[in-house]
Order: sequence, then C-alpha cells, then structure tokens
Amino acid sequence: MKKCLSQRLKATININFASIHSKNVVFTIIGQSEPYHASVASRLKLDIENQVYELEGREAITHITHEDFSVPGAWTVIPLFRPLFTKYKGSDVRWVLFLEPHTAVRCGKLFEALAAADKQKDVMWVGYPLSDDEPTIIHHFTHFEELEDDGGFVYPNFASGFAMKMGLIESVLDKMESGTVEIDADFSIDPAFELARLIYGSRESPGPLLTRDLSFCVVSMDNCATYPRQFDTCGSVAEESIYFAVKTWSAFHSTRARALKKTWGDMSHTCISSAIRMTQVCQPRTSVSRTQKRDIV
Repeated sequence: MKKCLSQRLKATININFASIHSKNVVFTIIGQSEPYHASVASRLKLDIENQVYELEGREAITHITHEDFSVPGAWTVIPLFRPLFTKYKGSDVRWVLFLEPHTAVRCGKLFEALAAADKQKDVMWVGYPLSDDEPTIIHHFTHFEELEDDGGFVYPNFASGFAMKMGLIESVLDKMESGTVEIDADFSIDPAFELARLIYGSRESPGPLLTRDLSFCVVSMDNCATYPRQFDTCGSVAEESIYFAVKTWSAFHSTRARALKKTWGDMSHTCISSAIRMTQVCQPRTSVSRTQKRDIV
C-alpha cells in the first residue's frame, strides 16, 4: 500500500512539474462500429483510463468516435473538429490527441511531451512526420516547392497518433466556416495528407506544419509516448475466399486490367469494376502450385 501511494505521489509530482494533466487532454480514438475494431478501440480506452487513474486518481477524458460523435467521415478527422471544439470550448482542455485503435499510449510520457510542446508558442500540432520522396498520385502530385528549404511538406503517421492544440482546431474551423479555405467533404484518399494540407493552406497564407516529436514513434522504444501495436491475428483464411477488387474504368480493361490479370490476378479471384458503366469483369481463381506462387512473388 505504501509503495502504491509512493508511486502515485511521485507521478503526481512529475505531472505537476510538467504542467499538463489529464484534464488538459482529450483522447480521441478513431474507431469503427465493426465488432473487431470496436473491441480493439474499447481495450485502448480502458487502458488509457486505467493509466490516468493510476497517475492522478481521476477519470480520463476519452472518446471513441463511432460511439460519441455520429458525424460522417470521422475517419478523416476533419469532421470531428466542430463537435470536439463545441464540447470543450472554455474548458481546461488544451490538447486533443487523435489515436487509431491499435495505437499504444504511455500517458505519463505523453503528458511530459505535451507539456514541452505547450511551452512553445509556434508548435501547434505534434506527431511522427511522413513525407513524399517524389510527387505521388494519391496526393494528386502536389508539390510544395516553397517548403524545400525547410525540410519539405510533412503529414502525420496516424498509427502513431498526433496531438493538436485547441487553438489550432479553432483557427482551422474559423477558416473553414468563413470560406477562407475549402475542402471536398465528399472525397478523401489519404486523410493524413489532406489534413496537413488543409492546415498548411497556401504559400500566400501558410498555416503551421506538423512538428516532429520524438515521443511519437513508429516502433516501441523507452522514450516513446505512443507507437503502433501489431495487429492481432484473426486466424487462417482459405485462399479461395479472398477476392481482389480493382477499381478502374472501361478504357483500361484491355490494357492495365489485362496486365493485372496476367500477373497476380492469376492467383486469386479478381474483379475489375468500371466506375463509369458500373460493369464488372471477374476472373476466377486458377490453380497455382506453391512453387509457381513463390516464383511469382
């Protein structure tokens, strides 16, 4: 009992020194209602709540998006800004931490990292940054030439989690709702990139870039406040029950689709769907020996 009280007192002293408490942070888990993902998100929520109680003896502020915020496109994060800001405007909340269900969190180290970031006025959001070595199709071949001298354009690795100041969320909302910036709410390919692009804005009126924080990791190390966990094994799946769907359109059926079906398409049920006529050309799985599979791979 004395050891437990001593550990809690030590943790409380560290948190007080850090100046960031659990009441200053909203843990937002980007969940799905599908049973498997919902259960993983619930386990993460429980783990965070247990950690915070051990550290501070209070309840953590946690949300699972599909349970607490019924907004379309919550997985892209941007639609969550309004309900989160409305709920916590004027409260003690200073940071919102966005997590995927498989993100691991060490709350003590997280509070320390956010406390350090909180002292820097120019740091508005933190995480593990990703960047493109070259223009890529899923990012619409976007190139930010003006940022080359500053290390280039970066966007967060969602699996590592990322945190945003409430002030940044308010600023982005003001720009969106005033029409200063526009987004295509019905279309998203890579939400991490699109979020960072929305916050950055333009060369003429740039917003803050994501700040790299070494506490947000891609593999578990002693210094990590967050890092992605490995996915749980779902069990074995029969090969004949797996289908690959290729979204394309009829002009590519005789070129690109044919090339696909001649390579890895021979190993599986492959469906080529036309986005224009909504037609579908399916190729059944052919028998391929283990040796052939190894050679193909």
